[in-house]
Amino acid sequence: MIWILIYLLVGILEDFLGTLCLRFVIRERIALAVGTTFVITIISLLVFYSIFVKLNTQTGQGIVDIVAYSVGIAIGTYLGMKIKIGGGK
Repeated sequence: MIWILIYLLVGILEDFLGTLCLRFVIRERIALAVGTTFVITIISLLVFYSIFVKLNTQTGQGIVDIVAYSVGIAIGTYLGMKIKIGGGK
C-alpha cells in the first residue's frame, strides 16, 4: 500500500517538474531547463525500473503501481498548469 502512495507522489512531482521545464524552455532559462530535465529523467527511469521488477514478481501489484503513477502524472500536470512558477502568465 505504501508503494501506491509513493508512486502517486513521485508521479505528481515528476510531471510538475516537467511542466516547469517546459516553461523554462519557453523562457530560455537554459540552466533551469537542463537541471529539471536531468532530475525528471532520473526519476522516471528509477520508477520504470522499480515497476518492471515488480511486474516480474508481483503482477497484480505492478499494474496498480502503474495506475497510481499515471494518476500522479495527471495531478502533476494539473498542479504545474495552476501554480505559476518559472515564468508563467
